[in-house]
Amino acid sequence: MVPVIAASGGSFKGAHAYYFHDKNALSTERVSWTHTVNMLTDCAEKAWKVMAYTAKNQTRLKEASGRRTTRAKSRKPVFAYSLSWHPEQTPDREAMLSAVRASLEKLGLDEHQAMIAAHTDEPQPHVHIVVNTVHPMTGLVAKLKFTKRRLSDFAREYQKEEGTIYCPRREENYQKRQKGVSTKYVDPIILKAWESTTDGDSFAKALKIDGYQLAQGRKRIVIIDRNGKTVNPLRHLQGVSSREFKAQFSAVFREDIPMADEAIQCVTLANTDRTTDKPRHPAAKHNERSLRVANQITALISAQEFSHAKERDQLIAQHFEAVKDITTRSRIDDIRTAILTLQHKLAKQGFWKRLFRLDRIFHRNIETLNSSLTQATIRLGDEIEFINVKFSSKLDEIKLRQTKEREILITRLKARRPAHRDKSNPRAIGSEKIQEQTQSAVKGLDLGR
Repeated sequence: MVPVIAASGGSFKGAHAYYFHDKNALSTERVSWTHTVNMLTDCAEKAWKVMAYTAKNQTRLKEASGRRTTRAKSRKPVFAYSLSWHPEQTPDREAMLSAVRASLEKLGLDEHQAMIAAHTDEPQPHVHIVVNTVHPMTGLVAKLKFTKRRLSDFAREYQKEEGTIYCPRREENYQKRQKGVSTKYVDPIILKAWESTTDGDSFAKALKIDGYQLAQGRKRIVIIDRNGKTVNPLRHLQGVSSREFKAQFSAVFREDIPMADEAIQCVTLANTDRTTDKPRHPAAKHNERSLRVANQITALISAQEFSHAKERDQLIAQHFEAVKDITTRSRIDDIRTAILTLQHKLAKQGFWKRLFRLDRIFHRNIETLNSSLTQATIRLGDEIEFINVKFSSKLDEIKLRQTKEREILITRLKARRPAHRDKSNPRAIGSEKIQEQTQSAVKGLDLGR
């Protein structure tokens, strides 16, 4: 097992977009399965939001748990690392999860929130773990010290329990550390190529035999490994300075070697070609076609439902605006306001004016306004009733047309549905599940969703 720690970050959304999707894409073909730790949801799409909320409210968590809140917030609560097995090994999901839990316990993060993604884009089985360094109950930030050493010791203990040693150098470094000797990882391929060559050409050829390639980086010559990762050769050549490297391999710098980005792209394309050139079982092809058809059906259903709902909403909004416009033009509110104003003035008339009937003009005006209000109310009711009838008729027409469109779409979807496969074939199980999703989507249209 090989553990690798990624750089710390501050965005759980970015970590989810990178580790739980394909590279530079929204698809998830390289993700075999996902899992969450110490969360109430198993959905990774929701998990990163929960982790971001926990990190954002770490001060409140400290207050609730009785901790001090004077310390500054952690700006990089995202801690990510990976665990990779040897290509010869084939651990199942439970074995991988068991190793992940043990590694979290080794790092002191077993009580923290985490989300896990297993990838299948490389020859070796591996999982990526994204951990929230903020404790979900106390709000305290985990003290991540000697993480590389702890993961190295965990990998050593793990392989020791399995009885396999795929990385003997780790054991050598452990024995050296026990004696107080400082150690660091050295790529054996780079070291072997360096020790067995004396000039730039032979050094590049020796690397190329093992799938490595020299390339021009932004500041220095770098090495691209067989997985497309950039490596600084000086980090693996102990006791060799940059000046000595340039002096001994100056010919390499004068040659027209490719840029690092171009070399990475070539390696990625080569790995993709090797993956796509493998013969596939006919059932796998059928599953891919079924998945593609199911996605197309889902897109068509969603598009039609959205279009129908939007058309109905527009008709309702137009009806509402028409009623509002008629009500405004009827001036009923203005008439009622005028009546209330006259009644208020009438109530303030003195005794002598009421005695000699000097307030008769107010009564006549109020009676006139009441008559106008009655007529306006009747006229408004007739106009609204006419508009409602027109609205109902238009809505029935739209529903009838949408029903016909839905029936046409159902016919098309049933024609495009993948053919039935033998359920006794275990490779066709995924296809049957996709067909069930397709049938449920079509049934949803039949019910007029």
